[in-house]
Parts: sequence; C-alpha cells; structure tokens
Amino acid sequence: MIGCGRAGIAEICDISRANVADGMHKEAVYGLSSLGGHGKHQNNQERDLHRWVKGLHSMTLEPLEMSLTLNVSWVIFYLKLFLGF
Repeated sequence: MIGCGRAGIAEICDISRANVADGMHKEAVYGLSSLGGHGKHQNNQERDLHRWVKGLHSMTLEPLEMSLTLNVSWVIFYLKLFLGF
C-alpha cells in the first residue's frame, strides 16, 4: 500500500498501532507501529521508514519529482462548488 498511492505512511502507522494495541504480534506490524516514536513524534514517521528500510534491505528510497499540468478551470469549479470561493 505504501508507495503505490493507496495509503500514506501516516495511515499505515495509525493502522499498525491499532493492530498492536489489539494484540497483534507480527514483527512487521510492530515495526511499522514503532515509526515516529510509536506515534509520539508523527512528523518523523517518513524519516524513520527510510532508515528502517535501509537497515532491512540496504536500499534507499528516493523522492520522485514530476511536473503536473493542472486544468485551472476544474480547480476553480471545485473551489466554488465545495469550498464556497
């Protein structure tokens, strides 16, 4: 789920912490729940994931930069419709 766009690290960590609190004892789930100091420092979850994966598999994660062309008329429509701008 992480890395394919279906869920971010924050959601995965929240789910993992809930599973550990419910008694799940899987090593990978516990590892994910421990990111960000077991939720105490959630801003560090992404950093901790990079360090954890590097330690497990000697691999590094690199951010992907890309340019996106936005349809501005759609954005203006969305802002007016849903946000009242």
